[in-house]
Order: sequence, then structure tokens, then C-alpha cells
Amino acid sequence: MEQLPEKLMNFQHRALKQHAEDVLYKAKRLENHQLSIGYKWVRTGNTYTLKKPTSNELR
Repeated sequence: MEQLPEKLMNFQHRALKQHAEDVLYKAKRLENHQLSIGYKWVRTGNTYTLKKPTSNELR
């Protein structure tokens, strides 16, 4: 009976890890897509954001 909680914890840990990997994968794909259509990384303060290209930059 003592082993069940440990097995459950391992299962939850694996599920959480898988979820994190999925989120990271989707974020990376979105980043690559946005960079491919002209978005640029812009630093504001101590954070970076993907900024949409202006109409001048698209020409």
C-alpha cells in the first residue's frame, strides 16, 4: 500500500514534464514562424518581446 503514492507521484511528474515539453515545443514553433514572417526580437527594459514589422520594414 505504501508504493501507490510514489507510483502516482512518478506518473504526475512524467505528465507534468511531458506537458512542459509540449508547451516549449509549441512556443518554439510559434517563435520560428513569427521570425520567418519578419517579426524581430526587441528589448524593452530587461525583457525581450517579438515585435510586429512595420509597413516600412516589409518593403
